[in-house]
Amino acid sequence: MITIEAMKELRDKTEAWILDSKNALEESNNDIDKAIGILQIKGAKKTTNPLFIIFPIIFLALYIIVTYLK
Repeated sequence: MITIEAMKELRDKTEAWILDSKNALEESNNDIDKAIGILQIKGAKKTTNPLFIIFPIIFLALYIIVTYLK
């Protein structure tokens, strides 16, 4: 059985999605170290990297500036 504490600890360590964390813990029989290995193999990672948030804003700002400075 997967515990909430194990899911929280795994998500804190890996920043993986909830469903990915749950599936990895199920595969590893609630072993966090094995679950981390499973997530690394699958390449599961949350996409809250600041670049994913900042880049579109910068791109849009540059587009507006270039468009209106012609």
